[in-house]
Amino acid sequence: MVLAAIIALTLGQDALGLRVEEAIHKLPLERKLQMIGGYQGFDIMPIPELGLHKILMNDGPLGVRGDNVSRPAMAYPAGVSLASAFNPDLAHEFGEAVARDALGRGVSILLGPGVNLARIVQNGRNFEYMGEDPYLASRSAVNMIEGLQGMGVVATVKHFAANNHENNRMKDSCDVSERAMRELYLRAFEASVREAKVGAVMCSYNKLNGVYASENTWLQKQVLREDWGFKGLLMSDWGAVHSTAEAALNGMDLEMPSGAYFAPSKLSPLVASGKVPESVIDEKVRHILRTIYRFHLDAPLPTAIHDDPRNADVARRIAAEGTVLLKNAHQVLPFNTVKKETVAVLGYNALEPVPVGGGSAEIVPLHQESLCTALERTQLNVVPLPPADPDVEAALSSHDLKQCGVRFRGADGSRGQQIQDNLTTRDWTSANPSPVGMGTFSGNSFATFTPKESGAYWLISKCQGKVSVGLGWSHSVNHTDETKSTVLKQLVFLTAGHDYQVTARFQHESGDMHIAFGFVKAKSPLETPSSLEKLLKADKVVIGVGFNPYLESEGADRPFELPVDQQALIQSVIKLKKKIVLVVTSGAGVDLSPFAKDVDAIVQAWYPGQEGSAAIADILTGVVNPSGKLATSFPKTLKGTYYDEAYPPKAGHVAYKEGLLIGYRWFDTMRQEPLYPFGFGLSYTTFSVKGVKAKIEDGILSLTATLKNTGKRVGADVVQGYIGPKIATGGYPVKELKAFKKLNLEPGASSIVTLRIPVKDFAHWDTPSQTWKVAKGSYIAYVGDSSRNVTAIPVEVEEEIQYGP
Repeated sequence: MVLAAIIALTLGQDALGLRVEEAIHKLPLERKLQMIGGYQGFDIMPIPELGLHKILMNDGPLGVRGDNVSRPAMAYPAGVSLASAFNPDLAHEFGEAVARDALGRGVSILLGPGVNLARIVQNGRNFEYMGEDPYLASRSAVNMIEGLQGMGVVATVKHFAANNHENNRMKDSCDVSERAMRELYLRAFEASVREAKVGAVMCSYNKLNGVYASENTWLQKQVLREDWGFKGLLMSDWGAVHSTAEAALNGMDLEMPSGAYFAPSKLSPLVASGKVPESVIDEKVRHILRTIYRFHLDAPLPTAIHDDPRNADVARRIAAEGTVLLKNAHQVLPFNTVKKETVAVLGYNALEPVPVGGGSAEIVPLHQESLCTALERTQLNVVPLPPADPDVEAALSSHDLKQCGVRFRGADGSRGQQIQDNLTTRDWTSANPSPVGMGTFSGNSFATFTPKESGAYWLISKCQGKVSVGLGWSHSVNHTDETKSTVLKQLVFLTAGHDYQVTARFQHESGDMHIAFGFVKAKSPLETPSSLEKLLKADKVVIGVGFNPYLESEGADRPFELPVDQQALIQSVIKLKKKIVLVVTSGAGVDLSPFAKDVDAIVQAWYPGQEGSAAIADILTGVVNPSGKLATSFPKTLKGTYYDEAYPPKAGHVAYKEGLLIGYRWFDTMRQEPLYPFGFGLSYTTFSVKGVKAKIEDGILSLTATLKNTGKRVGADVVQGYIGPKIATGGYPVKELKAFKKLNLEPGASSIVTLRIPVKDFAHWDTPSQTWKVAKGSYIAYVGDSSRNVTAIPVEVEEEIQYGP
C-alpha cells in the first residue's frame, strides 16, 4: 500500500491513479503478461486477484455487432450518413442509443467510432467513417463519444492512423508528411482524446512512413501520449501486431485478438534479460486498469433493455437527416401521394434491403425491409419490377465452384475437415454424421467462384438448419429452419476473372443438416415483356443503384464506377424517356456523370441502416424534407485529379503527394468543378444566406449571417463557415471548414446565425519549430450553404500566434 502510494505520488496520480497502483502491486509478473493479450478473441481477461470479471468488447462504429447467425442488433446508418446530417446533437443521441444496445448485451467497450478520412473514393470502409473533412469528422466523433461514454460504455476511436485504403492494408506504407498528419489525418483523433476524453484507441493495420502503426514510436508515444496526454488503453486492431519487443517498447498496451507476439512465453525472456523492462509491462497494465476503473467496468453492468425502442427512432432520424438530395429537376420529387402516382421500382438496391456495408461494421439487423416495401405502405401505386426468377436447380448443380471444402469444430474443441472440388452440397444425418459427430458443432462450408463475365448473378442457397450464406465478410442471408430445407437468393455483382469466396457458416444443435449453394447469371427485368409494359405505363421510376456488403466492405477497395449491369439498366430506362429518380447506396462518391444530366432526381442514401428504407420513403413522398449535406465531394471523373495519383498503391507505398489538398480542398484550390461539392444538398424549399459580417474580438472570430427560408415548406439548412489565407500558396488550401450550424425554419422565417471560430484554429503546423502557427496578416472568411456557394469577407489577424502541439 505504501509503495503503491509512493509510486502514485511520483507519477502525479490522483485517487484513481492510487487505486491503479495498488492493483498493479498485487499482480505477479505472469498475470501482468497475460493481461496484455486479448482473451477469447474479443475480451479483456478476468483478473481473480483483483476481483475483475472479463470485460466484453464488440464492434463497432455503426452499432453493436453480434454473432452473424443468432445475434441480430440495431443496424444504424453509416458513419458518413451521420456526418452528412451536420447535427452534433444527433451524434450525441446516437452515442447514447448505441450505449443502450451495448449495455443490453453486456458489452463494456465499443470498437468505434471510426474517424479515418475519405481521402479516396474507392476505400472499402469509407461508409464507416465520417467524411473527408477533419473538422466535420471531429464534431461527429466527439459528440458520439460523449453520448456513449456518458452512459458508461467505453468508446474506442480508430484506426490510428492513415488507414485510408483497404487493399493490401496489412503491408502498405502510407507515406505522409507530418504537416498533413497533424492538420488532416490526426485531427479527429486529437479531438476525441482531448475534448471527448475517449477511453480507448485502436491502432491501424498499415505502416506509417515505413513503420507499422502498432510499433510506431512517433505516433503512439510522442503524439498520442506526450503531445495529447492520453492515459487510456491503446489496443491493436485484430492481427495488427508484427513484433514483440518493438511493439512492447513503442507504446502498444493490448494485443488483439490474443497474445500472439505478446504471449508470456515470448515476453518473459525479454523481461528477464532487461530488453523489455518490467516497468514497460506495468505501464501497459496501468493503462488497462485505469480504463477499467475510470468507467467502473469492475462493477456489475447497469440493467438495460436488450433492444430499446427509442433506438429505432434515433436510427430513422439519422437516416432522414443524413440522406442528401443531389438533383431534383422540375420538382419531380416529392411524389404526389394524393394523385396516387404510379411508381415503378427497379434495381437490387431498391428491391432488396441494403442497410449496411460489409466487414466488421456489418450488423445483422433486428428487422429490415426494402425501399420498395416501404413505398408500398404509402398512397402511391407501387409496381416492383424484379429480375426474372433464377433457375435454382441450375445454380445448385453447377460445376463452376472450385476449392470447395468444409471445416468443423465440435463443442469439445475437436476439429474436422472435408475437401473436395465441385462438391458444394453437404448432408449430415445420423446415418451420415459429420466428422465431429451429430451433437453440437459449428463451422463453415466454402468454395471459390470465378465468373467468366462481369455482371449480376444470383447466389442461391438451399439449407436446413442454422446457416448463414454470403460472400467474403458479408453473411446477411440466414437460414433458420431446422426441420426442412429452405431456398434463399441474393443478387450479387461480380467482375469477370476475380476469385470470390462464398461461405456458409453453420451452427448445429440437433437434427439433420443440409447445405447447398451455387451461382447463376441474372437477367435484366427489361428482358421480360410484361415488366417492360408495366414500366412504360408508370408515371415515374425509382432505380436503386450502388454498392452492397459484397462490393463495399472492409478488406477490399471498390471501383468508382457502378456495376456494369446497373449502368446498362439506367441507360435503358433513360432511352424510354421516363421520369427517373436514382437512389444511390454508397459510402463515398460514385461515377454519376454518365447519368446525372439525363435523370430527373438523385438521392444519395449512403447505407441508411435498418430504419433507412422507411426514412427514404418519407423523403420521396414529402413526409420529410431532405436536409443532408455531402460529407464527401463527388468528382465528375478521377482522371486529371489528385485521386488519379493517390490510388492505387505502388510497390507497397502510398505517397500522399497531394499534402493538404484532399476532397474539396483540392477542387477549390485547383479551381476544378466537382460533380457535387462538399457541403452541398438540396431541399424541397429554398434558402438564402445574406448579410455576412465578420468581427474578431478576444481571440474569437464571429461570423454572422441571416438565414432565410424563401420557399413554401418548413425545412432545415446548414450555414457553413470556412477560413483561408487571402493568397493560398505553399500547399495551403483556399479554405477549410471551421464551423457550421443547422437550423430549421418555417416558410418565410429568418434567423441570424453566429458562427464562432477561435483565431488559433486558423493555425497550420510548422514542422521545423514543432508548433502550431497563425501568421499575422490577411485572411478570407467564407459563409454559405456548401463549400462552393459562399460569400467571402476579409479578416485581419493583427499578430502572430504560436503554440505547442
